[in-house]
Amino acid sequence: MIVPFTCWQRYGDVQVVRDRYGEMAAWIDSLTAHSSGLIRPAGGYGEWLGVEDGTPLDLIGTAYFAESTAMMAQMARALGKSYDTLRFLALWSEIRDAFRTKFVAADGRTGNGSQTSYVLALGFHLVPGGLVKAAADRLAAGIKAHGGHLTTGFLDTGGLLPILTATGRSDIAYQLLEQKTVPSWGCQIGNGATRIWAREGRTRTNGVPDDPALYSLNHFGLGAVGDWIHRTVGGIDPDPAHPGYKHFFLRPACGSGPHCVPGRADERYLAPYGQVRSCWERSAGTFVLRATVPWNTTATVFVPATSRNAVNAPPGARFIRTGGGAVVYEVGSGSHTFTAH
Repeated sequence: MIVPFTCWQRYGDVQVVRDRYGEMAAWIDSLTAHSSGLIRPAGGYGEWLGVEDGTPLDLIGTAYFAESTAMMAQMARALGKSYDTLRFLALWSEIRDAFRTKFVAADGRTGNGSQTSYVLALGFHLVPGGLVKAAADRLAAGIKAHGGHLTTGFLDTGGLLPILTATGRSDIAYQLLEQKTVPSWGCQIGNGATRIWAREGRTRTNGVPDDPALYSLNHFGLGAVGDWIHRTVGGIDPDPAHPGYKHFFLRPACGSGPHCVPGRADERYLAPYGQVRSCWERSAGTFVLRATVPWNTTATVFVPATSRNAVNAPPGARFIRTGGGAVVYEVGSGSHTFTAH
């Protein structure tokens, strides 16, 4: 389900969805038939290799049931299957409501309060709008309670930093990125890692693997932070409404407070239409963003500034709005330089 959906979104070729559509639809039907009130049974590995913070298996299964159904609705729409689109949207709504009833409390507490509980509920849009801030605050508090460390495992380490950024806590996301004690990516790097270890949290106190022969020292699961670096630090973020980077967003998150990225970043991505580049630098109160947009594509650019008067925009950039700490422009193909003071 996730792989065909992601391939379609990144490359813009709907054929991979068309080829697997029948199997994916049958899988959703099977999940529906073998759930109880649309709540999945408590089975499977769950949040594999999470650290000291287990998450209820039925919560994990139900959250992914909801997200898979949401993906099916989008893929059905892309194939022009209007009946299926409505059917899957209606089912997703019912799963969401079932999830909220069972797992989300009136004060925003979700599941058993694990980091994974909040990442899933917030990331898959299962928390009521009025409780999003409360849930996000509880996620931030949970990270603080663990000494500024993550406790997520294979399923949701990739979602942790994006959720923090989306809920206005980029400072905590950068804190996790810069962390150097167990468990953290910095601890691995400090102990000579050149790839991500599978059991990063299950090491001796000094961060050295307890028995490398038992597990992989080159594993994607806990390394999913790389996607956040591309999409958030660099700011090259795909637009789900326009698969294949026909249109995309450039919105670097520069951090705030004591935990910020260094003064510059240079991110490049080879999209189907050509290379996308986001190169920015911040110094002495000035922010400069140099963007490259491939031919036959457009981009929405978010320049960190509070006023349009503080931004020098390139010719051809169309002002859209100001808000959320950014001045927003629309640009076409070519090279563009924005300067904010």
